[in-house]
Amino acid sequence: MGFVLAVSGCHRSPPTRAAFDAGPVDPAAEAAKLVPFLPSRLGAFAATGPAMPVGMLGSVIEARRAYTDASGRKVDVRLATGDVSADLGTLDSDDEHAFGSDTPTYWRTTTIGGHRTRIGEERPTPRTSTCLVRVGPNHVADVRVAPVSTVGECAKVASLLDFAGIAATGGVPGPTAPSRR
Repeated sequence: MGFVLAVSGCHRSPPTRAAFDAGPVDPAAEAAKLVPFLPSRLGAFAATGPAMPVGMLGSVIEARRAYTDASGRKVDVRLATGDVSADLGTLDSDDEHAFGSDTPTYWRTTTIGGHRTRIGEERPTPRTSTCLVRVGPNHVADVRVAPVSTVGECAKVASLLDFAGIAATGGVPGPTAPSRR
C-alpha cells in the first residue's frame, strides 16, 4: 500500500491532448511556408533582396524581408510562428506605454482586415511606425516603416499582406499558458 501511495504522490498532470497529437516540427520547412507571403513589392516599396526563411530563433520560427522605396525609406516585415508569446504580450495589451519603458513610443489598438493590431509610434513626431498583427492563432506579422511619411503608415503597408494565406499555412502552436489555480 505504501508503494502505491508513493507512486501516486509523484504523478504529474498528463500532457495535453495537443502534445500527443503534435508531430515533430521542421523549423526550416515551416519558415519556408511563410516566404511566399513576403512579396517582391508592397505598394511603393520594392524588396531589396530575397525573402529569408530564418528557421528557428529560440522557439520562434520566422521569415523576413526588407523593402525600400524610391526615396530610400525602409520597410522590414517579419512573419513569425511558434512561440510568439513576446509579441502576444504586446498584442493582448491595451496599455498606451510599455511598463517600465523610458522610450517615447506609444501604442494604440486597432484592426487590419479584422485582425487585432497594435501600432507603436513615437510622440509627438513619429520617426518609425511599427505594427504587430495577430494573424490567426499561430502567426504574428511585424511591419516596421522608417522614416514615416504619415502617422500609422505601418498599417497601410501591413494591409497589403495576405493574412488569409498566412493563416492557411497552419503554423506552429506556441506553448500553452500555464493554468492558474
